Amino acid sequence: MAISETAQKNHEELFPNPKSTLKVTDPELIEVFDNFAFDEVLSYGNLDTKTRLMVILASLIAQQALSEYKVMLGGALIQDGKIALLKRLREFQKR
Repeated sequence: MAISETAQKNHEELFPNPKSTLKVTDPELIEVFDNFAFDEVLSYGNLDTKTRLMVILASLIAQQALSEYKVMLGGALIQDGKIALLKRLREFQKR
């Protein structure tokens, strides 16, 4: 099984030029994970990218998953509307 074109496109959009040591040591796992996370999951539902990222970031805040939050925040900042997204997250964190 290879990584689908959709998964590659979505992964590259969120994390340009990814450097994964796991892709070298366990390429089969990366194929399954990328196809699931960046293709199959995104094919369900109809959230736009900004809303989906806000939900993911809010979920990571609630879980107190700081390292995962930092990774996803980096991806979110690459997307359009960087400032608006950060302002909304700050408002959410103040509640």
